[in-house]
Amino acid sequence: MKKLLLIILGISLAAVANAKMVKFSVDMTDWDISPNGIHIAGDFQALAGYPGGDWQPNTTLLEKEPGTDIYSITVDIPAFRKYEYKFINGSEWYEVEFVPEESRVGYMFNDNRWIYIDSTSSDITHLPAIMFSGNAPAGYKLLRFKVDLSLEAAVNPQGVHVAGAFLPDITVPGHMVTFDQINYEYIAYIEEDTEVVEYRFLNGATIADLENVSGDCTNEHGNRFVSVPEDLMLDPVCYAYCTPCSVVGFENKGETSGFRIYPNPAKGEAMIEFDGIKPVQSVSLFDQFNRLVREDILSEGVRLKLDLSKYAAGVYHVVVTYTDNTRAHSQIILQ
Repeated sequence: MKKLLLIILGISLAAVANAKMVKFSVDMTDWDISPNGIHIAGDFQALAGYPGGDWQPNTTLLEKEPGTDIYSITVDIPAFRKYEYKFINGSEWYEVEFVPEESRVGYMFNDNRWIYIDSTSSDITHLPAIMFSGNAPAGYKLLRFKVDLSLEAAVNPQGVHVAGAFLPDITVPGHMVTFDQINYEYIAYIEEDTEVVEYRFLNGATIADLENVSGDCTNEHGNRFVSVPEDLMLDPVCYAYCTPCSVVGFENKGETSGFRIYPNPAKGEAMIEFDGIKPVQSVSLFDQFNRLVREDILSEGVRLKLDLSKYAAGVYHVVVTYTDNTRAHSQIILQ
């Protein structure tokens, strides 16, 4: 990973959407197979030429691969676009798989799987054989990246990408998809024995588009890093920052201005003391993955005692919101 900057040299993306052979696969290990077979339904079926249009549960039959519990099908569909789909153990909608939250589109209660096809090379794009109703292929775990581009002046026409040694082809960054035009996402499958993953985001697809980030989310090589003990969906982090975009640019308040935190580093519990100049509305605590883990609403008082005994060691972001809707940001280290 010391050479992360080098893995995206020479990358270029085609500007037009051409036909692409794509192989969908599902692992049915430990499942009783319906006599009606294994099907897939999605928004690609009409483009692939199947009768009845998209989201038909009984028209697109997968074939069992000899000597395995994997079922697959290869279709010819346009590249450079996102597709949504689900696997079905049978041919009726009540036999559809339950897609775990980490793998879902997620927005507007959408529980479909999704994939972005960004290659028009002559070979077949083999999508990983996901476990039926699971997050990842056998022997792998899911890692879902999210980056917030709301503070960027513009999004590069070549898209937003993530680079790292975990990608199937280290020379090609992963194309990230947006469902809300702010956050961009990518699902990677990491080998089960991998403990730490290094990565960096690109607003574009070339070396010049690589983000320059520093802080407690980066290592000595300037790469972001994250521990992956199990399937993990990261909360959005601000592009080129270690924090959520909601706290970028806030003044880091210390003992002489706004509030102070003590002891810091802390173990078990800590106290936040406010100067009382402006009434405090709430105090929010974000973990290293920028997930909101605690929020306290204040109606009065100039002190807040935090019980931190149930939180893991690490660096946490503290955001104080005042009643006039201004905010201040600081950090606390838990030992």
